[in-house]
Amino acid sequence: MKRKLLLLALALLYLFTTAALAEETTDVNLGNVGLHFKLPFSPDKTIGTFDIPFSDAFDNEGNTFFAIFQYYAKSTDEIDALAAKLNNPDTPVEESDRLLKEFDDSVVELMTVFTLHDETQVDEMFDMWKGSSTEATSIKIGEADGYHFYLFKKDLTADLAKMDATFSAECQDIAKMLEEALKNAEFFAPVNPDEQNNGRKIEFETTDLDGNAISSKEIFAKNTITMVNIWATWCPPCKAELPELGKIHHRLEEKGCAIVGILKDSDADGAIKNAKDLLSEAKADYLNIAYPQNLDDDLVIDAFPTSFMVDSTGTILATVVGADVERYESLIDSLLEKK
Repeated sequence: MKRKLLLLALALLYLFTTAALAEETTDVNLGNVGLHFKLPFSPDKTIGTFDIPFSDAFDNEGNTFFAIFQYYAKSTDEIDALAAKLNNPDTPVEESDRLLKEFDDSVVELMTVFTLHDETQVDEMFDMWKGSSTEATSIKIGEADGYHFYLFKKDLTADLAKMDATFSAECQDIAKMLEEALKNAEFFAPVNPDEQNNGRKIEFETTDLDGNAISSKEIFAKNTITMVNIWATWCPPCKAELPELGKIHHRLEEKGCAIVGILKDSDADGAIKNAKDLLSEAKADYLNIAYPQNLDDDLVIDAFPTSFMVDSTGTILATVVGADVERYESLIDSLLEKK
């Protein structure tokens, strides 16, 4: 159970838009919370790991939404190594427990944003969020379209004291920059990320990872439903799900369906070679292709991985934001039943 909880956390890791990884600012669009802002740093260049592990509805009525911002006093490579050990069935239970504690001890919750349709709920949400903490602050940072946006934060002194000086200094800097960015965010009514692309058509011409020409029309016409998995080599949850995607793809082939991977960072130095190595190691032998730049204009992609279920014409029937290997196949089966 503990292993599943950690894998869930890792599966949600990097649930944010990264429009300029190699530049000094990063565009973050959390449509399902109603936030759009710019970070004055690139998460892939930090020493530790900046993370938005949860960004979702708090209730089923569409009245309250939240986003949690965290910092890990570990690099993404160290997190990958932890995940690999925990995924290994040969790892002893005692060792798993130790690794889970190591992971938990590295995490600092920087702050949380709550989006409230009913502002009278803010005190109740704040009391629930802060728990027994006496050093917590609630700040209203904006309002738009009938929604009210609040930033909740706790004193980080005790958490920082557990880190070495390098991570501690970076964590403090990121917390300051993040708070300032959130206070200057663009606010809007939350949008369901699983629905905002549905009905749109995916069309492109690109190449596979070996440079061979590929067109969307050619790919999609072969399958009743194609799962288009957009991923990146720098994204831990993307890499973590590759072995299971390889297995799912072979089961889908028997149903006249398939998985196609689209490598978001295909234009980065060494990314294609890295992707080939990752796919080979994971035994994920389904088609992977270079990222078509027109997708940035045609679709709203707020997270990695994001998977689109499309029909034979490329029309999006359903969307899954984040890594969710337990959902993909059942969702495709339900779509096949409607055919």
